[in-house]
Amino acid sequence: TAARAGFEAAAALLARNIRDPITIRLDVRFAALAPGVLGSAQSTTNSVNYTGLAGLLAADRRSDFDKLAVASLQAGPLTFVTNEPPVTGPINATTRFIDNNNTVDNNFIQINTAQVKALGANPVYNATTNPGQRDGLIEFSSSFTWDFDRSNGITPGAFDFVGVAAHEIGHVLGFRS
Repeated sequence: TAARAGFEAAAALLARNIRDPITIRLDVRFAALAPGVLGSAQSTTNSVNYTGLAGLLAADRRSDFDKLAVASLQAGPLTFVTNEPPVTGPINATTRFIDNNNTVDNNFIQINTAQVKALGANPVYNATTNPGQRDGLIEFSSSFTWDFDRSNGITPGAFDFVGVAAHEIGHVLGFRS
């Protein structure tokens, strides 16, 4: 279908710029999304020990940028600034705390299963909730008119499906914010 061809064009666009030869599994569908929302992505994640993650990143260094990034990593456990108080209490967005108490959030980090694969490790999937071992779910709004082929420009009044698909695939790959 035209939607599948547009999605494959988006995947090819990203594949030209990403060097890790991994395969990700996605469920893709059209659905009624919230008003004004063109697309949505849900990523499968794994909780990874920070020290182990730093080791995988160091082993995967290929460019000068990679080397600089790895050299900038904390030794671990992580220390970071948060607005969560160190004792039970309300979260105040204007108050900041240093979190260095060596608890779970200082030693483990959530990363997308696509990132686990890119680092050469094997992701863990929940056999009950994710028997197909998918790395993400991408939904496109069924409330909008889409242009699935951007090669001749975008039809007036329609949305660029390839651009939105590339954006959502990026979320599953780990580009979260």
